[in-house]
Amino acid sequence: MERTSYSRSQLAGSRSGQYTQLYRLFVSLLAVTMVAGCSASRPSSANRAVLHDCSPPRDFDTGYSVIAVDGRPVERASHPIHTVVPQALIPAGTHTLALDADDDPTKVATVTAHFEAGKSYQLEMTDGQLGIAEFSSDSDSESPNAATIKAER
Repeated sequence: MERTSYSRSQLAGSRSGQYTQLYRLFVSLLAVTMVAGCSASRPSSANRAVLHDCSPPRDFDTGYSVIAVDGRPVERASHPIHTVVPQALIPAGTHTLALDADDDPTKVATVTAHFEAGKSYQLEMTDGQLGIAEFSSDSDSESPNAATIKAER
């Protein structure tokens, strides 16, 4: 067997090539993972309404949050990469919402209302009655979708 000797620069060059290949592979896998993660989508909200109950403007805060829709836990908006306001996602149609008071978790209220797909709604307190209104940034908006409330203890 013939023994071949290599200089340090020759050895460093071959390792450098291996590291470059590994680096390129790592960067490629990272890019593919990021593209897949960013393009991963949640179920379409086209067939659902959005209820702004977590962070309403101070003037519209009713002190209640949705905890269930028709007896099932409420689905909240989310995204795997960036932060979003966890608004309630309500299927289109007529539904009964269970609401808990922010200051007293034992105080539960129910509201039945009709929701249209693709529209935004907010909780509204009018003359001591809790209801659902179509969301508008205009503070003088009327409540076209007033709902009845039944408080339970």
